[in-house]
Amino acid sequence: MPSITLATYALRVRERRSREFLPLGNAASGASFHRFLKTFFTSRRNQVSADEQTLQHVSTCRSNSSDVWGTIEAGEFGYAADGVNVTTMKKSFRRSTDDAELLPFYFRVDAPDDSNVALLALQRFGPHGVYQSLKTAMRQAFEDANPDQILDVKRVVPSSLLRAILQGDVIAIEVTSYSVPPDIADHYHFLGDVGRSTGRMTIEFRARSGVPFIEQEWLKRLRRGIASALEFEDETDGKPSTLRLKLQHEGKVRTVQVGNLENLLPYVDVTDEIKLGGDGHPVFESINKRAQELLAEVSAQLRGG
Repeated sequence: MPSITLATYALRVRERRSREFLPLGNAASGASFHRFLKTFFTSRRNQVSADEQTLQHVSTCRSNSSDVWGTIEAGEFGYAADGVNVTTMKKSFRRSTDDAELLPFYFRVDAPDDSNVALLALQRFGPHGVYQSLKTAMRQAFEDANPDQILDVKRVVPSSLLRAILQGDVIAIEVTSYSVPPDIADHYHFLGDVGRSTGRMTIEFRARSGVPFIEQEWLKRLRRGIASALEFEDETDGKPSTLRLKLQHEGKVRTVQVGNLENLLPYVDVTDEIKLGGDGHPVFESINKRAQELLAEVSAQLRGG
């Protein structure tokens, strides 16, 4: 099951050749930025845009006086593939080069008129996301409608995630591989041919209660900023692996997927904090609640509220 993560971003508007950010209440040529956002997302509700080989449209969109939120569906096309039922191992469908498998991605933007910064939360599904295409489309639409203004977009690191990475105790290390090493398969031979039939194997090394793992040198270097990237065994028997840390700080446990630090920081792993539907995707109300909590935390961090 791919990880469900939320990324947060700050959106600000300024006049060209100016470094001063405008209040959102009149940031769009005298109109509110919230009004622009509502128009931007609702106009894409029944509009499908194809950028190179990615299909994207807004499937649901809701709003109140300060926020706009909903779901963006996106997927790639341009290649053919067979679909195989993992239970029967038989072919169940064939997708053509004109077919796109659309994944749902939650979004929420908080843009109160009395602030000069809007906050965006975007869902990722494993390695898949819509940030780059959404940022490009939003910036283009805004600057087309407001040629004298610029929309700045920056990543935001939630303070609790940053504290957990920099200060938290490592209470568990989880390694996921997409094949079973031969020696482990041999050891558990009584379960059958696990090497051939297992699609994914996850091992969690959990610290004893009240006794965190001894901090390894690679984590020390990562926290001190000496190392901007972490090297670990990313293959098992020639197939990719992932590494996740469970960090405890001030009584809260944060799960982060380890990789390049620049890419790691903005993402909050919420897989274990939300409810998933029978289709393997987040239940809308569940991820909406978690996103609101995250945006409230980031708002306090950036706006001081």
